[in-house]
Amino acid sequence: KKKMKSVTKKEKIEYLIIAVLLMILVAEAFAIRDVRVESREQQAAAVSERIYLKHNTKLYDVPFYMWVDGTGDANRIHKLETIVSEIKSTDPEMYKIFVNTGWHFVLTDKQLGENKKANTKIVGQCNPLMKCLYILNVDDRVVWHEFAHFVDNTKDTSKTKIFKKAHKNEWMETTDAYDLLTVNTATAGEYFAEMYSFFRVNGIPADDACPMTKDVFRKLFNN
Repeated sequence: KKKMKSVTKKEKIEYLIIAVLLMILVAEAFAIRDVRVESREQQAAAVSERIYLKHNTKLYDVPFYMWVDGTGDANRIHKLETIVSEIKSTDPEMYKIFVNTGWHFVLTDKQLGENKKANTKIVGQCNPLMKCLYILNVDDRVVWHEFAHFVDNTKDTSKTKIFKKAHKNEWMETTDAYDLLTVNTATAGEYFAEMYSFFRVNGIPADDACPMTKDVFRKLFNN
């Protein structure tokens, strides 16, 4: 009768490690599959939304960079055109990239949601997947804020070490100094968008507040 070779303790540990590694690989494979499925669903939703926006916008006389979500109001359309003209003349390089890469301002009359913690309504929203900046409140600061998200999506300034340091050290002081909303300054991405908007509309104040932040934007605006 042929005898089976006995398994040593070392071999048992090796088999156990291999089994665990296989389990991890299988789990990761499922996770990747789930991400891909979600991405496909998001892409399909984005395509569907863009088709709707293009079709709906045909009802209105608007510039090529603008889509209308819901009902277009002539006064709101004109006001948004005026603000975008300011953006074009102030930041021509980023405006050119905006239109050349297929981004659009979306004038919407639909609610974009609310921030329950801050008890504030969302009045503008950047959707990079859609390449759209949704504008509910047609206001200088709101439109510039959302355009700033596009700028940051292009340049990734808020992810740099120098900007993260500026945000960490100065965001609370800046919020108080310029009477801003915490919800618009608490994260590096929102802080970038809010300060970009504030400085574009008001200029960079000659005061002692947020020197690191101002330095980032002076360099950004002068490039």
